[in-house]
Amino acid sequence: MTLGETLGIASVDNQDSRHQLAEDSGDTQEVPEFTSDELTIANTRVIEKKTDVASAAISAGSRSFLLSNPLAAVLGTNKLGIGTTIITTERVYNNNDTWDETFSNVRFLGSDDTSTWATTGSITFTIASNDTVETAAIYKDTSTLTNATVSATYTGSIPILTLSPDGGSNWESVTLGSSLSFTNTGGSELLLRMNNASENIVITDIAVIYAKSL
Repeated sequence: MTLGETLGIASVDNQDSRHQLAEDSGDTQEVPEFTSDELTIANTRVIEKKTDVASAAISAGSRSFLLSNPLAAVLGTNKLGIGTTIITTERVYNNNDTWDETFSNVRFLGSDDTSTWATTGSITFTIASNDTVETAAIYKDTSTLTNATVSATYTGSIPILTLSPDGGSNWESVTLGSSLSFTNTGGSELLLRMNNASENIVITDIAVIYAKSL
């Protein structure tokens, strides 16, 4: 099922919907009109995450946790378990296989040296060189990545860009506006790394269009 199907791209029949609601209500009250419309999705980015809670046994001396045992169980005042929450990203996908970042939040920020990934519409490189910013996964699924193209709106010198098709294991240089065919094949998790060769580079928009095998 596609993302559009999941969100329900469909037309609503006004008359049938109104009549069905009236029948279900069991009275003759006025039922609001429904309009026939189609949901159009644009620039949609979806991140699916999984939360795991690992627990450890409680011990009292050499005893493991035992319910009703006065030495190894406490009810009412102490917690009965120790939990560790682990959140992992399962899937990341974008409408039309295009990740477009306008820096309105830090959701896709992975790691940053000294640059400023703002939430007001830009990222700024302020030191002379070698300031590196790496995104979190901008695509992650089961399909293998084959190629990608990067475009950007910026001021200052051209930023140095590299892409990883395999979650950061291998990085490949990419030229703005040119398609990169990945030589490290088989990967299904895409990351972007931005680096500067001079100071005062400001990027206000960056997009990655990627292709993947079926």
